[in-house]
Amino acid sequence: MKECLTKVFGLGSVTSFYYLDETAAFVQFNKEELVSDFLALKETLEKAIDVILVVHPLARLLEGGKTRAAPYEVHKEICSSSPSRILFAK
Repeated sequence: MKECLTKVFGLGSVTSFYYLDETAAFVQFNKEELVSDFLALKETLEKAIDVILVVHPLARLLEGGKTRAAPYEVHKEICSSSPSRILFAK
């Protein structure tokens, strides 16, 4: 996953990458605008039905339409919720 992201956004684009479990990862980009770029590209690629999907580095990551992503504000809301504080404390 990290390799796919760095192919698209550059070698230094991902500052932190953590697998949360076998189905989820936390990715921190080095610039805020890369988050917006990723979210826009994700939306574009999920709607595309052409040859770009075959050759684009993110195509495999996004196949099946089950990849979810959100900006930092959503992450911050989730982590500050009561259930998350309890889960993260364990």
